[in-house]
Amino acid sequence: MTCIADGSPLPSLLHSIDAELLRGGLREGHLIEICGEPASGKTQLCLTAAAQTLLRGERVAWIDTGASFSAARLIDVLCALRPPLQADHAQLEAALGRVVVAPARDVHAVLDVLGGLLASGDAIAAAIEPLPPQNPRLGLVVLDALPGIAGPLLGVARQAQGPALLARLAAALRALAAARRVPVLAANGWREHATCGPILLVRQLCVYPVCINT
Repeated sequence: MTCIADGSPLPSLLHSIDAELLRGGLREGHLIEICGEPASGKTQLCLTAAAQTLLRGERVAWIDTGASFSAARLIDVLCALRPPLQADHAQLEAALGRVVVAPARDVHAVLDVLGGLLASGDAIAAAIEPLPPQNPRLGLVVLDALPGIAGPLLGVARQAQGPALLARLAAALRALAAARRVPVLAANGWREHATCGPILLVRQLCVYPVCINT
């Protein structure tokens, strides 16, 4: 078992991202936004970060805006990172038990989840089942994905309060990262424009988003 010092960066296992963009990995207290086209590997990167967090013995809060979270895919990543887990069902079950998936179909639901996490890192898990003594710390928050909740606010039927709600969401994500001292990983998207090339599907949440195309 590899021991990683508390507070050390969480590697994404993609060298170009870890070495060149993040200088070691996902850092505590930071909001990291990953941008890419559909099926470019954004969710896979999120799953890898989640698996790395679980293997550190920490918990993951996964905010699922499209009912697309796959426990089977997470198991595949966990077993790829640590092959002995394939035969150790107790350890694998324990790792999966440290993931809490919070469905959120719109920006208001996401803000509610973030508010609960900001008040207490155990808020979501406690609502699902009693927490064991010495509950592991929250090590990662994933928001997958932004287009599902931002599209209705910025699309053809654009709501007047859409930009303000997205600004509020960005502020809440940054506040959670800073207050709970966890990396917050948000998956965003882009679409091709006929004349301008790739453009972000929704506004950037942070100053330095990571664009991927794996």
